Amino acid sequence: NYFGTLRVCEALFPFLRNNAKVVNLSSALGHLSKIPTENLRNEFSRKDLTISELSKLLEKFVKATENNTHVEDGWGNSTYAVSKVGVTALTIIQQRLFDEEQPNRNISINAVHPGYVKTDMTSHNGLLSIEEGARSALFAALDADLKGKYIWKDCTLVDWYSKEMPNPPY
Repeated sequence: NYFGTLRVCEALFPFLRNNAKVVNLSSALGHLSKIPTENLRNEFSRKDLTISELSKLLEKFVKATENNTHVEDGWGNSTYAVSKVGVTALTIIQQRLFDEEQPNRNISINAVHPGYVKTDMTSHNGLLSIEEGARSALFAALDADLKGKYIWKDCTLVDWYSKEMPNPPY
């Protein structure tokens, strides 16, 4: 999830027009609280974290999973959660970089949690229809005032840094 999103962004960002909207697909499991250890949460949430440093952090996780030490190293046991936390962190960094380096372009980058949607990925056991699941992504794509936000399935803005995520998460 993380490295694929990063590669697509690297390929397409040079083609973004002024006032473009980018919507990165995250998840409820992309909330920072899904990282079980404080030291890793602190790494992901550093205000000066670079994309290169974030990628190295995720590479460290990949190595830990290859060595089967990811749980004892503090990553937890969900590769999906770590990858989606990476996507949300990437979104925040990308927005910060556009704001710092190209503020006049007015690019908006946001991450969304679409909810637990009835798709092939959920064996059609999700709680939301595909149309309902698209709601947060459409909201992010159409609202001009949002930049670097983490948007929940019901289109509310969620504090990614908070110790707990909203209920119900899915």
